[in-house]
Amino acid sequence: MGTNESLTVKYRESVDAEWITLATYTAATVDWTTDSIALPNPSSTYQIGFESVGVDGYGVVLDAFYVYDADGEGGTTEPEPDPCDAPTALAANNITETTADITWTGTATSYEVRLNGAAAESVSGTTKQYTGLTANTAYTVEVRAVCEGQTSDWVSVQFTTLEEEVVVVTPPTVSTLAATNITHESAVLNGTITAGNETITAQGFMYKATAASGWTTVAATGTTLAATVTNLTAETAYSFKAFATTASGTVEGTVMTFTTTAAPVVIVAPTVTTLAATNITHESAVLNGTITAGNETITAQGFMYKVTAAADWTTVAATGANITATLTALTAETAYSFKAFATTASGT
Repeated sequence: MGTNESLTVKYRESVDAEWITLATYTAATVDWTTDSIALPNPSSTYQIGFESVGVDGYGVVLDAFYVYDADGEGGTTEPEPDPCDAPTALAANNITETTADITWTGTATSYEVRLNGAAAESVSGTTKQYTGLTANTAYTVEVRAVCEGQTSDWVSVQFTTLEEEVVVVTPPTVSTLAATNITHESAVLNGTITAGNETITAQGFMYKATAASGWTTVAATGTTLAATVTNLTAETAYSFKAFATTASGTVEGTVMTFTTTAAPVVIVAPTVTTLAATNITHESAVLNGTITAGNETITAQGFMYKVTAAADWTTVAATGANITATLTALTAETAYSFKAFATTASGT
């Protein structure tokens, strides 16, 4: 050994085995030294290696490794491979319910990464993101460096995913209010909606004839709802309820009812015709006319007459559809006016 040199003695029991260090020597002089080293559990196939490291006159480190087979003959030389350094600063970051980012530090060109002992994946950088993890679950990630066919020791980090956040759904509040403006064929439905914490995708009313099975839907906007329904049947009971739909389902208000009114009656008045007077004398005349009844009861009918120049009329009753009435005690050579009439509940 020369100045500033060191000598390490190693052995292995096969060419595939790891080298085991037996002894290391250093010296500051060029004196020769001899020593004897016992091999633990020597094998008939072991190899002996001598690693010599020193500094030349230019300050350059020299490294040589000499291997001798078990028979001591034919020594061979091979360089001791550079060590493959394990990754450092391994950490799990940005942990969520289902994801985590794994980072480390190292200079290797590639790495192997495995999760919970599963098959390793090859990674060229110094990061690995895991997705699709299970919430509130413990995981172990192992990483090792790959260096020209060698691998470093595994290093590991543990982490636990976050607990799954439970979102409490607040449904909308829906109230059905009494119907208004009810007629024989229409009504205004009323209600209110107070939103919860989900988006309302549809809202309005459902209504039907109470005796029917299927509901009809009508939309209504806003928080105070109103919808006019038409083409209803007179004197019929209807049921209705306000509703609001979100992703979680449909919320309905209380079912309320209303009854449409009776259809209005169209009054058909009687038809009254005044015909010419007959049998006219100096003191009497026969008044004539016809009456065709409408859809109301006739409570009085006949004629009204007066001297044409007078203001007031005198009434005389007459029955039947073809009515006649004989007037007497008239004044000779006097003009008279007359008209047939019929009276019902709606008027004359």
